[in-house]
Order: sequence, then structure tokens, then C-alpha cells
Amino acid sequence: APRAHPGDGVIDVLDFRLTFKDRLMARKKMYAGIHIPHPRISYRRLPALQMEFDRPTRLKVDGENFAKIRQLSVRLDVGALRLVL
Repeated sequence: APRAHPGDGVIDVLDFRLTFKDRLMARKKMYAGIHIPHPRISYRRLPALQMEFDRPTRLKVDGENFAKIRQLSVRLDVGALRLVL
């Protein structure tokens, strides 16, 4: 996400419904953060998030496949983890 930072206290959420061609074009721009604004990509910054899906949906965390889920509940506790980069 363009303004994401591990210590800013918010969850950066990108939601998109793109065609394969649009995904390729957005992927080329995302490393520079210029894939947003896009009419089919929404970007939100939230302290907490709850979502439900109609079918099992792939969850990626930091670009890595994590699990298939039907429900997601995330709350950010600032300072709960220490990140060493």
C-alpha cells in the first residue's frame, strides 16, 4: 500500500476486482505506489477490520499465501509485536 508503515497504528487494506490485463498493468505500477488511484481498486486505512466471504478466499500476508478463509477479523495493537527488519 502506498502509505503503509509498520508503526503507524493502522491496517492498510487494498480491495480490487481487476481483469487479468488490469492486474498485470497494476503490478508494474505497484512497487512505485502509483497503481492508486484506480477505479477498481479501493484503499482504506483502518484500526480494525472484519470481513465475511461467500466462499473460501485466499488470504495473503505480506505477499505470501497464508490460508483459505471464510471470515477475517483483524485488530491492530500498536506495540504488541516487535519487528526486526
